[in-house]
Amino acid sequence: MGMKRIGGWLLALGLAQGVALTAAERFDSVYLSEFLTINRAGLRDDDGDHSGWIELHNGGTSPVNLAGWSLTDARTNLTRWRFPGLVLLPDKYLLVFASAKDRTKDLAHLHTNFKLAPEGSYLALVNPQGAVVSEFAPTPAVVDVSVGRVRGEPTWLGNFHQPTPGKPNASGGPGFAPEVAFSHPG
Repeated sequence: MGMKRIGGWLLALGLAQGVALTAAERFDSVYLSEFLTINRAGLRDDDGDHSGWIELHNGGTSPVNLAGWSLTDARTNLTRWRFPGLVLLPDKYLLVFASAKDRTKDLAHLHTNFKLAPEGSYLALVNPQGAVVSEFAPTPAVVDVSVGRVRGEPTWLGNFHQPTPGKPNASGGPGFAPEVAFSHPG
């Protein structure tokens, strides 16, 4: 799984918290990039509330029309919240507030019809055919700490003490080990 840069304790923490990848996930199209469950001091939504949020990234080279795609926090209801017709361009991010306000008319301020549970919510992105294309296992939340994938290496997972909604995720900071250098060959 290419975990060269992740410090052992972060990997153990991530696995203990249930952060997991699906073997079938592809990162050459749209995928779940980052999410924040308990937002007390970060980004505010269009109502001025500190809502949780979910970030998608189009890692592909083609635009993707999200009409018919869904976000869900329930394995038994894969179409819990459907995206309106909007196109996510290559290498762009889309932020959706997990606020339970259920808004799809203003494409700049999308809101799901559910909130992420602090004790840990399953989170999935589902394509129009009903296939889960990206997911996170239930992950207990830490206040103002997001969970996500490292840009350029989306199979690397981590907790981000400085969330980056709408931007590339960091590959360093607490929990990430510096590049390994050996003093002797071999």
